[in-house]
Amino acid sequence: MKIEYTKVGDYYLPNLYYPEETRPIGFWGMLRKEYLKEHKPGTYTYLLLTARLDSYLVDLNEQAQECFELIEAQMQSTEGVTEELRRQNPMEWVRHCNNIRNRAAEIIELVWMPESELYKGENSSGSHACNGCRNEKESLQGMQIPRKRRNRISVFNHV
Repeated sequence: MKIEYTKVGDYYLPNLYYPEETRPIGFWGMLRKEYLKEHKPGTYTYLLLTARLDSYLVDLNEQAQECFELIEAQMQSTEGVTEELRRQNPMEWVRHCNNIRNRAAEIIELVWMPESELYKGENSSGSHACNGCRNEKESLQGMQIPRKRRNRISVFNHV
């Protein structure tokens, strides 16, 4: 790999390029970024300096959006919010859909952005059971983090 330099005054500075992510970060990714900045500055800085922050946020956003859509669909089917209700009583259908959407968003925020102490969703082994959390923890374990720091870097408080 060849490094190019630019002369600035009496100094040569390396031309550093940050790889651009073509996929959008999205709503959940932006929330996670703010969470990392505020509550996990070490993890945020590590991901930023290793040029993995954007791809991490995009992947997280996609996973969170899939979970959100799945939870929303399950709630609609469980509560009987159907197209028939939409035709018979549109205002009632809208009220139910908005309620379900808000509850699903709150669930995703509590699972993916755990700054709230209200969330106590642990199973008997003391770890959270969400697949998204397990996937994210596994993806962080795959990173080349120095051995001494690996145990201290945790994306979630509850994992």
